[in-house]
Amino acid sequence: MHDAGHTVFNAGNTYSGKTLVNDGLLTIASHTADGVTGMGSSEVTIASPGTLDILASTNSAGDYTLTNALKGDGLMRVQLSSSDKMFGFTHATGTEFAGVAQLKDSTFTLERDNTAALTHAMLQSDSENTTSVKVGEQSIGGLAMNGGTLIFDTDIPAATLAEGYISVDTLVVGAGDYTWKGRNYQVNGTGDVLIDVPKPWNDPMANNPLTTLNLLEHDDSHVGVQLVKAQTVIGSGGSLTLRDLQGDEVEADKTLHIAQNGTVVAEGDYGFRLTTAPGDGLYVNYGLKALNIHGGQKLTLAEHGGAYGATADMSAKIGGEGDLAINTVRQVSLSNGQNDYQGATYVQMGTLRTDADGALGNTRELNISNAAIVDLNGSTQTVETFTGQMGSTVLFKEGALTVNKGGISQGELTGGGNLNVTGGTLAIEGLNARYNALTSISPNAEVSLDNTQGLGRGNIANDGLLTLKNVTGELRNSISGKGIVSATARTDVELDGDNSRFVGQFNIDTGSALSVNEQKNLGDASVINNGLLTISTERSWAMTHSISGSGDVTKLGTGILTLNNDSAAYQGTTDIVGGEIAFGSDSAINMASQHINIHNSGVMSGNVTTAGDVNVMPGGTLRVAKTTIGGNLENGGTVQMNSEGGKPGNVLTVNGNYTGNNGLMTFNATLGGDNSPTDKMNVKGDTQGNTRVRVDNIGGVGAQTVNGIELIEVGGNSAGNFALTTGTVEAGAYVYTLAKGKGNDEKNWYLTSKWDGVTPPDTPDPINNPPVVDPEGPSVYRPEAGSYISNIAAANSLFSHRLHDRLGEPQYIDSLHSQGSASSMWMRHVGGHERSRAGDGQLNTQANRYVLQLGGDLAQWSSNAQDRWHLGVMAGYANQHSNTQSNRMGYKSDGRISGYSAGLYATWYQNDANKTGAYVDSWALYNWFDNSVSSDNRSADDYDSRGVTASVEGGYTFEAGTFSGSEETLNTWYVQPQAQITWMGVKDSDHTRKDGTRIETEGDGNVQTRLGVKTYLNSHHQRDDGKQREFQPYIEANWINNSKVYAVKMNGQTVGREGARNLGEVRTGVEAKVNNNLSLWGNVGVQLGDKGHSDTQGMLGVKYSW
Repeated sequence: MHDAGHTVFNAGNTYSGKTLVNDGLLTIASHTADGVTGMGSSEVTIASPGTLDILASTNSAGDYTLTNALKGDGLMRVQLSSSDKMFGFTHATGTEFAGVAQLKDSTFTLERDNTAALTHAMLQSDSENTTSVKVGEQSIGGLAMNGGTLIFDTDIPAATLAEGYISVDTLVVGAGDYTWKGRNYQVNGTGDVLIDVPKPWNDPMANNPLTTLNLLEHDDSHVGVQLVKAQTVIGSGGSLTLRDLQGDEVEADKTLHIAQNGTVVAEGDYGFRLTTAPGDGLYVNYGLKALNIHGGQKLTLAEHGGAYGATADMSAKIGGEGDLAINTVRQVSLSNGQNDYQGATYVQMGTLRTDADGALGNTRELNISNAAIVDLNGSTQTVETFTGQMGSTVLFKEGALTVNKGGISQGELTGGGNLNVTGGTLAIEGLNARYNALTSISPNAEVSLDNTQGLGRGNIANDGLLTLKNVTGELRNSISGKGIVSATARTDVELDGDNSRFVGQFNIDTGSALSVNEQKNLGDASVINNGLLTISTERSWAMTHSISGSGDVTKLGTGILTLNNDSAAYQGTTDIVGGEIAFGSDSAINMASQHINIHNSGVMSGNVTTAGDVNVMPGGTLRVAKTTIGGNLENGGTVQMNSEGGKPGNVLTVNGNYTGNNGLMTFNATLGGDNSPTDKMNVKGDTQGNTRVRVDNIGGVGAQTVNGIELIEVGGNSAGNFALTTGTVEAGAYVYTLAKGKGNDEKNWYLTSKWDGVTPPDTPDPINNPPVVDPEGPSVYRPEAGSYISNIAAANSLFSHRLHDRLGEPQYIDSLHSQGSASSMWMRHVGGHERSRAGDGQLNTQANRYVLQLGGDLAQWSSNAQDRWHLGVMAGYANQHSNTQSNRMGYKSDGRISGYSAGLYATWYQNDANKTGAYVDSWALYNWFDNSVSSDNRSADDYDSRGVTASVEGGYTFEAGTFSGSEETLNTWYVQPQAQITWMGVKDSDHTRKDGTRIETEGDGNVQTRLGVKTYLNSHHQRDDGKQREFQPYIEANWINNSKVYAVKMNGQTVGREGARNLGEVRTGVEAKVNNNLSLWGNVGVQLGDKGHSDTQGMLGVKYSW
């Protein structure tokens, strides 16, 4: 057996291996007299903390002999069917067992194989065990008495050593714990010892008792025959009873008066008894057997000359009705567990040590004076009342003290053990920091404390009353039971112990306070609170306790405290200073608190009906489900009607008045038409003050309203002002404002997507000038639509260009052709500004752009010695920033786009010789961009776009004439009609904004057609003769048509750009050849459309050829 379980062998097994009891319990419940058991013939090892039980047989009521080899240092317990059944070992058992053989209900003979088997083991004789000690030395490991009987084959006072005696390492004949092989055992130190007392017996000692000795030495005055030899002795043997072989107690044979200070205070009985006085074993001696203290008298025990040990111990039985006093400079011990005196016990000086259970008899009072000490030494004592004076000390040392009728403790309690208060009131004053015993309070008993460490660190089993009187600090004891803990007299205590097993009641009186940090601090107790209960928790706590009374509750810590009807039954003020108080029931919780303050960082949430007022202070939050405020609601923090992402429909009802102290109120709504689902506040009284409002759209696609979506209903005087924090809220393409109703609805507040006809200023003031719903007004579009439109238009047009935008005048490299193949690289920079409108003219957009492109020829050739072909690559970077302003709403939107392109171009010239004739140019680019749209106080939207743009352009150049200028220039005039078709296939990714709006842009796949004419002069000055410089100014005009309108669908509602389907363009610029290697060109142009659309652009290019 390897664990702490319990295994039972009922059958007679026959295996012959090994039985190992390493832990837990093995019970042998079946055996025969000759040793046939469930263990077969196996070798048995009992390893500590394992236990082997040999019980009365289930199939035989006879004796039992263990025939197995036995090893180990664990515990073997034997309990046969009756005390007359024999137990024994055989030679096969061996001598290696070193544990404890605990014998109960059995008869055992200590000789031969039995003695050998216990050579290294402890023999513990329990009740109903009789062990006979045979002639000679019986050497075993140890002997402990626990109610059993020893029979010695000797008489008195025949010799100094019994004919049959026991020799041990350790003898235990006192009450308490002893340790054997590292394991603790407990015995009571009682039992019977039988010897041969001849009858009739004429005791020669009776004539000469040593009465001149100190009274503490009378019990050990004539040491006689030794029964047990021992290296170590625990206990005095005073609780053992000496009997004759017939079982009759050896009675006292002489009684003397005991006088102190001239007064007879007691009677002393003398005779043969048992003692360990010499300290090396157990003896039969002649001495004081019993003291009987006279009623009304006091017997004082004081050692002689600082004596200690047996000479300072009273092992005789003490009885009578008188008092016992201890007055010693060192220590006096009482070691007889049969004491039954009834008077008081006064420990006046020095230390009283109790070495046996019941050593204090039936004393009516234990009274300990200043500087005096009571050492329980692990024993169990009972007193009627207890008085520990200031400066006194009680050393428990794992002992137990029972107080039946209360008392007072002003001294120190130290050590572990048990303090049992069964009746009356025990007042414990001061701290007992070194006390860690279990304090048990019985029904009808009370323990009162004036210090949180009055009971040290010990646990408290409270089935009575624990009273805290004017106590301040942390009570760290763990409390169990079903009694009452009462905080009185301005107590302020933090309960820090694990009180999980306490099912009683905490009472908090007026002016007193208790605080807890965890659920285990309150256990399963109820609370009657007429003072202050503070709950500080960092964890979630679903409270099931009953909390009633007129007192206040304060919530601290970041954790969530969930209340039910029982825990919300108190009527005082609730202060939520930190964390959250939640009400988690499906049905409304009735909160009896008359006033609730939600402080900074505090939260109250859930389905609740309050009895009184609620004040949401700055930084505090009220989270609404179906919430009713029984009194007034004051909002300087946040009233959160909505749960994050939750379904609209929460209702806040205020039976009293509502006051806004610049607080925030948040709603969820599925924004659409008038009947859209929404959270709502219903104020039956008046409204006043200012309140900021935030509305989160939950899945609404937007729609045109008539009267609007009702958010706030007011039954009384509607003097309060409510305004959206961002001025507006958006759904799809629509913009909603918060406005007061008209006519019968003029007290209420609505979300409307209608325009009231007033364009708000840059810094609107909806608090002092709230808008009013206009059912006849036009719809309002959100300015973000303009940003999306600007971005998609830019993505398709930023890298669009014409032949001369890219290369200037390609034929300027002709002078290098005569020298062989020529190559070139070029770069152009573009800056532009665009103005556009959308949404029925509501949205005005301005955009600034920058483009950088560069490239170079890969190849050039001619197919007929007259024409010329070019093939090249190009790449570019571009960005644009746009701003859209609504002329109906007081906020704007920003659009940003940046990205890159890469592609190829190809050009053909019909007549390369005289620079006239036809040309065809084409190019194709792959474009990719990062986009963003942001607006005032609203979340930004990031997305990407990508796609291909391509162009085919053609033209024909005519030489219109030649003329000389006034500055001796020769000018050749050319006219060049042009046509270009550009396919624009860049598409934005369809996506959903964080506010739930679905974004789909339109216009990709647009085919842009350009028709125009360019005219230019090629000028040459005489001073440039022989030089390579040429200049070519030009002007051109174009008509541009777009097959599609750039637009955005926001939740299915389309808003498109206006005035850009047909555009007129004028450009002017110059192209120059600085030398055969370097060319420059530049231009400026403007495009004009309908409805205020315009675009202005400037460009500068450079080309290097070699």
